[in-house]
Amino acid sequence: MFLVPSRALQKNSSPAIVILDIETSGLDPNTDSISLVGIADEQGIHQYRTAVEAALYLRALSQDSILLTYNGLAFDYSFLDKNMPPNQPFPRFQKHIDLLPIAETHFKHRVSKDAACHNLGIWLPADPASGADCASFAKQAFRPLMSFEKVCLHNAQDLYATRALYEKFKALGVIKNESPT
Repeated sequence: MFLVPSRALQKNSSPAIVILDIETSGLDPNTDSISLVGIADEQGIHQYRTAVEAALYLRALSQDSILLTYNGLAFDYSFLDKNMPPNQPFPRFQKHIDLLPIAETHFKHRVSKDAACHNLGIWLPADPASGADCASFAKQAFRPLMSFEKVCLHNAQDLYATRALYEKFKALGVIKNESPT
């Protein structure tokens, strides 16, 4: 587990926001694997190597929290469920806001998280690794170990970007309430 202070990620709000993002070795949950599961909450950033470890942490959180993802419903959960024991799906929250459909409606086409941030004027520091780099590192079993550190940093930046997009969409009135998608 990799812990980072989360002042920039979590603001005092009720209900709490929990942000989820995964890194994988590719795009197909049937042939590729999870290399990292990142979760940000008021305690900080928590990074796990397996879906089972991340599920244990999420089950301990209040189900009143809002789960925030970017393409989590279609992509992340397909991998997370596939990597759980039989008859034990990855935890769901009553309130789940997936920002990808919101961004698609706002921009009138499919847009990556990074492109959405750029188009909305959200500054992100230089990313130490792209999503494709993360997949390549995972397929090479993280040789050298420094590549795993880059994946952790990339994941933390994705968590931050997801929160920043959520705040920007709220400020623009695109998200009017915290209803699930």
